[in-house]
Amino acid sequence: LFAGAIIARSLGVYSMGIWIILLMIPSYAEPLGRLKTDVASVHILGKGRYRLGEVSFTSMVICLITVGLLIGAFLWQQERLYASFLAEVSSMNQLVYLMLIFVPIKFLVLNFQYLLLSQEDLKGYNNISFLIELAPMVLGGGLVLTTDWGVSSLVVSTLLGGSAALAYGIIRVQKIAPMVPTLDISLIKE
Repeated sequence: LFAGAIIARSLGVYSMGIWIILLMIPSYAEPLGRLKTDVASVHILGKGRYRLGEVSFTSMVICLITVGLLIGAFLWQQERLYASFLAEVSSMNQLVYLMLIFVPIKFLVLNFQYLLLSQEDLKGYNNISFLIELAPMVLGGGLVLTTDWGVSSLVVSTLLGGSAALAYGIIRVQKIAPMVPTLDISLIKE
């Protein structure tokens, strides 16, 4: 909350509005493109019919395919989106594309969080939550105060925090059970 207040005061009304519009990209992507295979993986692993390595790989592949389709749809309809929702950021295409990069990171992080929950690894789950939620806010606040990057500092900190959370999640799940590169149709149907 404190970092958010500092960021809002430092950026000003216009730039803070741009940041909120950019945050809409991953926020809208989630209900439109996340199939919630991460949630299903907890149920599937609870049944004991599949191993963590198989489920994590399959869930990751499904996630990447759906995100690819979602980003493809965005790129296909970007003129309409800029005309309606993203008019204020139309001159900041680079920031929009960087926030698009955050979408698969966010979806994959959610996959790894749920996989850790299925293994009752609450410490790993909480560490990922810290890295993707709190670390970008603190880093972004620091960058806003010490640089003249403006909204770009928040986008960069979001990507860095998300990437750190993803790397941590991959490493943590891999320590429990390495991924098994297989696409079992019966697992996908479940």
